[in-house]
Amino acid sequence: VEVATPGATRTLHFRADRVDRVPGGLRITDYKTGKTLKDVRNDDKRRAGFREKIAAGLSLQAPAYAQLAAGAEGRLLFVKPEVTDDSRVFRVGADPDDADLQGAFEGAVGRVLAAVDEGTFVPRFVDPAGGEEPASCKWCEVSLACLRGDSGARRRLADWSAEGGPGADPRGRALRGIWEIGGGDDD
Repeated sequence: VEVATPGATRTLHFRADRVDRVPGGLRITDYKTGKTLKDVRNDDKRRAGFREKIAAGLSLQAPAYAQLAAGAEGRLLFVKPEVTDDSRVFRVGADPDDADLQGAFEGAVGRVLAAVDEGTFVPRFVDPAGGEEPASCKWCEVSLACLRGDSGARRRLADWSAEGGPGADPRGRALRGIWEIGGGDDD
């Protein structure tokens, strides 16, 4: 998928589970074997929940697939039998109402690419919003080499964030952007 970033167009690689040619374009599907978003059946709430996940750098497949070509639709298909039919499919496509989802995707990807370009990263063993260890630490491949579980390190990282973190130089801005990803501070 080609993504426009300040100063350049970047290529991101995703692997789709299925691609169908449909009237008007392509439907690109990623099968999901876990639960859907809290099994929320209200479409507006589901959409808002997925927007939050996309802005946080999660559930990026559907909006990425939708950018693949004109008329493309990205789709997450939840295949667990206990998922209700009204929660089984989440789509992102050329619909004008999907602009907020695409904007969340571009914001998250932009922040990650800025950090990569600057070569600056911050450990995420503390959730910026709640100060607790994120659930992702439980299955992280490098958790043994991390300060995960170190309450002093977690407190220092939370204090650093509360104090404003890094300065205003490009590396500092990139570091702050990746730290705040998905936190609603989309400046």
